[in-house]
Amino acid sequence: METFLGVSVKITLKPESEFSIILGTIQNLELSSQKLELVDALIVSKSNTQLKALKYEIFGSIVEEIEILSVEALAKEMKLLETATKTKKPAPHKVSEAINSSKVEKVLHHHQDPAIVSITSSLVRQPEQKSSKPPKNPSNKEAQSETNIDDPVLADNNRPTSTPNSYFKQSKLLHPRSTSSVNRTPKVKPDTWANQDVSNYNEQEFDFEANLKLFDKKKVFQEIRSKDESDPTLLLVNTNKLVKSASSTDLSHLDSTARANNLKSIPNIILDDSVISNVANSCVNTIRNHNQIKGDSTKKTLNDNQLTISPHKWFKMEYYLKTNFGFCENDYIEVAGKTAASSISKLLKSNNIKNRVLIIVNKGKNGLYGLCCARYLANMGIGVYVFLLFEESECDFAAYQKLKILKMTDVQIFGSVKQLKKIKFDIIVDAVFTPNDFHAFNELGGCNSTNVKSIAEYYDSKKLIKQISIWLNKQKLVIRFCFDYPTLAVTYAYGLKSRHHNKDNIQQIKNTHSDIERNASSASYAALINNAIEIETTDGYNSDLEEECDDKVSSNLIILSFGRPSTLLPELKTPPYSALLEYFNFNFMLADIGIPFSLWEKMEQDKTSTKVMESPFLLSDVVEIEL
Repeated sequence: METFLGVSVKITLKPESEFSIILGTIQNLELSSQKLELVDALIVSKSNTQLKALKYEIFGSIVEEIEILSVEALAKEMKLLETATKTKKPAPHKVSEAINSSKVEKVLHHHQDPAIVSITSSLVRQPEQKSSKPPKNPSNKEAQSETNIDDPVLADNNRPTSTPNSYFKQSKLLHPRSTSSVNRTPKVKPDTWANQDVSNYNEQEFDFEANLKLFDKKKVFQEIRSKDESDPTLLLVNTNKLVKSASSTDLSHLDSTARANNLKSIPNIILDDSVISNVANSCVNTIRNHNQIKGDSTKKTLNDNQLTISPHKWFKMEYYLKTNFGFCENDYIEVAGKTAASSISKLLKSNNIKNRVLIIVNKGKNGLYGLCCARYLANMGIGVYVFLLFEESECDFAAYQKLKILKMTDVQIFGSVKQLKKIKFDIIVDAVFTPNDFHAFNELGGCNSTNVKSIAEYYDSKKLIKQISIWLNKQKLVIRFCFDYPTLAVTYAYGLKSRHHNKDNIQQIKNTHSDIERNASSASYAALINNAIEIETTDGYNSDLEEECDDKVSSNLIILSFGRPSTLLPELKTPPYSALLEYFNFNFMLADIGIPFSLWEKMEQDKTSTKVMESPFLLSDVVEIEL
């Protein structure tokens, strides 16, 4: 190893090193650390910049080739490199920077934070800006720089564990940033766009008017409404709508729903006004001729305006109460449900029957009335069964909340028609439609639910009509909340009709309604009527009104109405029900839903007729409940 001491060498470094060639004489060699010390070293960078060092250390990890030279060859090689590349002697401040940086590097050996050392070293060795003017003394250009052997640039280059930050520091020293403005891109003035052609910008802009024409607002909203299955009366756009003056808005079509445009969804309906008037007169005359208002010795009769109320008037009343007195729909639901439950509980106690109540629920307001009634009945300890005419996934938020509360009680909720025949019910509540929902008539064609379709098939089938009549006849009491489509009421009428009354009118029914024979064969129709005659009837509930009648009604159908009966009630014209309806008597029970009685007079057009009747609830068997 000592034989190599004092030998002149030419060392070629690896490409990843910052320098390319180093010339010098070997002074010391350590095999353990592969460190080589050179004296009088000439260091050439890749950018042909030369540095001279009196003493320089290099490690074998960055050495690519070592060539042994003689003293003459070394001097010749250095001379060639000096003529090929011009060296520059660094300014005095660079030497001081190198000395200061060496102090920073010493801190690194004392286990200081490398990040702090790196930032500090870069700040210490930040080069000054060069002047763009040529130097006054050109001889300085050719002068070679002599650096101390402790130059950190040389130490970083040879340190095998040097970090990328060390190379960054070397490049800072060897390649100071030029401040010359010759190659610098001139700044663009902020207002240069004003002199350009604006057509280039217009072509790239978004054409709002053209795209607005492509947007069909009417079509989009029609698609949204077609997918919305919620009750229109529950929408905010309807409940918050301002009422226009009577002169500017024609709402006469809401006063009477027995029109062709309201019945298009039901092809089997017969548009015969005579049937409607006969049924309505039968209902009114029953009360007019046989009843007397309580608390007065003189008899006072009721007319059509006092007995019924149109959906338009009901909606107008609800809007008036909401805007002037703060009544909300939940108030009507709670009061109606509690009133109906109170009435049913009284009937159950008076008749000493088993406490089983079936409530058939549909979407809309009346369905909410029925669900609320079921909750109150369950709190009274009465067995309640709820039959849903819709899937639970189809209900709106209000119905979802009511069902969620019912599931926490003992109420049984089901949707299978077959279960109707397995359980014997004492009271049946039909919560399908409501008189204050003027959109209900549009739903008569079905609610797109499998339960509704199965119910309709169950009722309309000629083979099962006898079984349904027998099943309904076994129930001791049927209360029907006043709805716009009395399906259960009509079916129940087959069992309640007296045998003598049916025999007297069978021939008249056959002669006056030929449409029945077109829809069913004569044999099946005769069997239908005979089945209704052979059914043994049971006494229904007789209200206080019946005790005052001169002629006892053979059978009564109790209809519980929330407020007043609807004008849609007697408008059932589907054969063969239309022929039978005019021979049945209805006893109305009016349930108070919390509307003050005096307000009805303000809503009536004919105020003279309402003065005869102090309250629409005077004929009711239900105790009045006020909010």
